[in-house]
Amino acid sequence: MVMLISIKLKQLAGNSYDKVIGDRWIDKVGDYYFHYAVRPQGVLKRGVFKPFTKGFIAALCGASVIMPTYESEALYYLPDDYPYFLNDVSYDSVMNMLRFCKDTFMSSEWEYAMEVMRFVKSRCSNDFIVSEFRDLLKHICVID
Repeated sequence: MVMLISIKLKQLAGNSYDKVIGDRWIDKVGDYYFHYAVRPQGVLKRGVFKPFTKGFIAALCGASVIMPTYESEALYYLPDDYPYFLNDVSYDSVMNMLRFCKDTFMSSEWEYAMEVMRFVKSRCSNDFIVSEFRDLLKHICVID
């Protein structure tokens, strides 16, 4: 794995990210210790729900995730003291967070974040999901 210290922009020379990079990004997603999952607050239409998919992917890759504190799904899975939460998504805040990631890499803060992400990984395992689905079915109908 490599240390993430830069951000690749989705727009490159006027072309969309997908046209320039294609689907090769999927081959590289496990190569980073940090995953960046930030969108401006309020960009989603009212009533639109976005699951914690980028957080799950980071967990499955053995990475920490950089997330804003206003993402409700992130707050469900990550504790309040998770070290890589962004209070806002301004340029300065994001750049400060990237410096913080670099400065705390392999530190106790990073180890704690990795412990949290291992817990998240356990919550998105096939066994856990099947167990949760089974419990749901028990509440709405009779099953063995």
